This record gives sequence, structure tokens and C-alpha cells, in this order.
Amino acid sequence: MALADILPVLDADDRYLALFHGIAAVADDCEGQPPRIDTEPLGADVSFDTLARWFRHWVRVRHRTGAERTLRTALVTGATPQWLAAVTLTAVTDRYFADGGHALDFLDKAFAAIDLVGWQHANALLPSVVPVLTAALGREEMDSWRHPVDLVALAERALRGVAELLRAARTLRGSWREHAVLGRAVLGDDPEAVLQALLDALQEGASPADVARSVALAAALRIAHFGTSNDHSDWDSAHHTFSYANAAFGLIMRATGDGADVEIEALCVRAAFHGALAVYLDRYLNVPPARLPLGDLRAHTPAELRRRFLDACDRQHQVAEAARIAASHLFAGHQSADFIAVLGHALLREDAGFHMVQNSSPRRDISPPILQRPGRVTRRPKSRVGSCEAVRCMRTQARLSFDACNGGLLAGRQQLPSLYREHRSSFSLNMKMSFLSGPAIFPATCAARRSPRWILSPGCARAWDTPGPTS
Repeated sequence: MALADILPVLDADDRYLALFHGIAAVADDCEGQPPRIDTEPLGADVSFDTLARWFRHWVRVRHRTGAERTLRTALVTGATPQWLAAVTLTAVTDRYFADGGHALDFLDKAFAAIDLVGWQHANALLPSVVPVLTAALGREEMDSWRHPVDLVALAERALRGVAELLRAARTLRGSWREHAVLGRAVLGDDPEAVLQALLDALQEGASPADVARSVALAAALRIAHFGTSNDHSDWDSAHHTFSYANAAFGLIMRATGDGADVEIEALCVRAAFHGALAVYLDRYLNVPPARLPLGDLRAHTPAELRRRFLDACDRQHQVAEAARIAASHLFAGHQSADFIAVLGHALLREDAGFHMVQNSSPRRDISPPILQRPGRVTRRPKSRVGSCEAVRCMRTQARLSFDACNGGLLAGRQQLPSLYREHRSSFSLNMKMSFLSGPAIFPATCAARRSPRWILSPGCARAWDTPGPTS
């Protein structure tokens, strides 16, 4: 799904390579696995309230079959997407930051996959995430969330009165616009103050989706301020928090739209509170914080900036320069989709791992103003492709360049070429012609001291490899 999210903005040639990466990942995930045996729905006529209670119970006690059969019963009975989102989100957030954020993120991806292929396939797709929900460990079971500060106890106290706050402030909905202010508050180093800021926002008329959006903004800024002085493995901590917060925003949007019940909203907003605490725990990754770039290369044409960015990703110790180029492209008002396409190309040519690809595909509507230009705050654009693209671009380029500093990118080019060499005989002319009706994929030799990389068949020129329009 991460590749499917960015597919529409990729260069036409890169789309085939993205599909190849996706197919290879699915094949690798399924290789050697036993066939899945689907369970059957319950035969009795059960109300949706009872099914919701049962599903939450089975997930809590880690009973996979019970949870899966209950979910299948709801699907065949005609449960709406909003009901399904609310029930599954409630169940997964009974545990704090379950499975390091993966459980909620996988749930969001399951809903996105159903949106992509059609809800007539929901019965085949949505139950597949149940094993993740039932097997996940919650962070309430981990020392890091209990000591030296008991974050779980703080959250439980804060959440106790959320339903009343939501009920009292419902008439104020639609007027709250302090997403950036709340996002900055979530970056604070006092967990009680962070939780109080979320409660204050709800009291002032913020919806659960508004709060989740601000938390996702804070998680994105954690990554934007991620310095290269951190250990390379620390990236996963910041990445998991952001992917969790991004997924929480998406699921809360699904579950609380169209006038959801206040009690349901109170249960769903827990995901945002848990995400805010995860952002708090990642604060050490911003000591010292990396500076956001000024974007002072705006005199260059978009094509020049995109070429410079790809060149920076091919050299070590170019994190700041890559961020400078990305910010310059966006602050100059050039199309963000064009730069995202270059990010996608940079990822795909390196045979990037799952986390790197996943970082390139958060929602485009998670934030209003988030980047500070000198002397002022960037205004939210009218389109959905907003200033969060700047953080996303800088976040992805930082990972690209940060990996390059550690040899990650140069080594990462080895997997697909070796796969091709091992199975060269299977790449027959017929397969080349029939592979997604697209051009063949061949390894090509890169510049000196660079490993082989993958490009599409010779002759497929990149739009950013040749001079283009200046606007």
C-alpha cells in the first residue's frame, strides 16, 4: 500500500518499477508460508452492539478465531465502513501503542487497501489483520511507559473526562484552527502538559480528527528535527511514531465522521493521546534538534533543483544540502507532486526497504502551517497538497542521505541486481513483454564507484534528466 499511495505521482516509467517492487515484496512475504484457512461467520442473528462488544473482548483476550469470526459476521451482516473503523480502532487502542505502533498502522493500511480494490473485497482483506491485533503487546506492559514517569496512569486520568468535554464543546466544532500551535505543544518535555494541551483543544472545539492531525504534525516535526548525530537505528523509533500518528489520523477520520456518537469519539481519540505520548518519548532524538532548512536556492529552476537533489543522494554527508534543496523547491512555489515523484524515483532506484518506502506515503492533509520561514509561518495552501509535503520531502531525503552516510544506499542496490542474475533465465522475452504490459527492467551500471542499479529499459529518459520548464 505504501507504493500504491505514491503511484499516481510517479513518473510514468517509475510506476512499472514500483509495481515490480510491490510484487517482489508480496512474493517474499508469502514464500514458504502455509495456506490461510478462512474462518466462517457466526450463524446467529446478532446485533451490531453485541458484535462490537464481542470483537473488543476477543482482541483483548488474544483469541484470534473469536475475533475473526465476529468481524466476518459484521461484514456479511452489512456493517458500514465507519462502524468497522470505529470498532477495530477501539479494539486496537485498548492496548497502548500496540506492537510498537504496527498494529494500528496495519489496520489503517487494510482499510486503504479496501478503498483501493473495492469494498466488495472487504471480507477477504479486513480479517487478515486480526492476527496482528490479537498478538500485539501493548506499551502498558513495557517499563519505558511506566518508569520513570507512569505515562499510562497519566493518560488514564486524562481520558477519564474526554466524553464530557466532547459533548460540551460539540457546538464549537468547525471553528478551531490551532493545529500548528497544538502540534508544537505536543513536542514539549512535560507529559502532563502535553496531555493537558490535548484536553484544552477538545474543550475549545477541536474534533478528535483535529487533535490527531496535530499529533501527526508533531511526529513529522520530530523527524524533520532528527539529527545525524543520532544512532542510525534510532530512525526506526521516530519512523514508527510518525507512521502510528499518521494512521491514527486516518482511522479517526473514518470512525468519527458523519456525526459519530460522543462515546465512540471518546474511545477513538485515545489513539491520538497514545501517539502524543510516543512523540514525547522520542524527544531525545531531537537533542540537539536539526535545523529546518531556509530554502535559499529558489533562483534555480525546478529541473535543476531535482537534479541537484538526486546528486546529493548519491554522495555521503549531504543531509543538510538535500534538505536545503527540498525546501527551496517547495518554498519557491513549485509543484510539490513533481518533487515527490523525484523522491519516489530516488527510493525505487535504490531498492529501498519497507520503512523508507512507507515514509514517502503519509496523508497529504495532516497539517496546516508547519514550517517556519524566516520571520513568518508558512500559510496553509488551498489544495490538499500542503506544507506537510515539505516535512515529508525533507524527512524522506534525510533518510536517504542519512543512509548514504552509513553506506546504506550504496549497499542497497545489490538486492535486485543479484535477484536478476540468479533468475536470469526466467526473464524471458515473453515475460518482459507481458510484465504488467510495461517495459522490461534491466540492471544498469551507474557512475564510478557505484553499485549496479535498476532502471527501466534503455531509452526511457527521465523528465528531470533533461531541461524542463521553469515553472
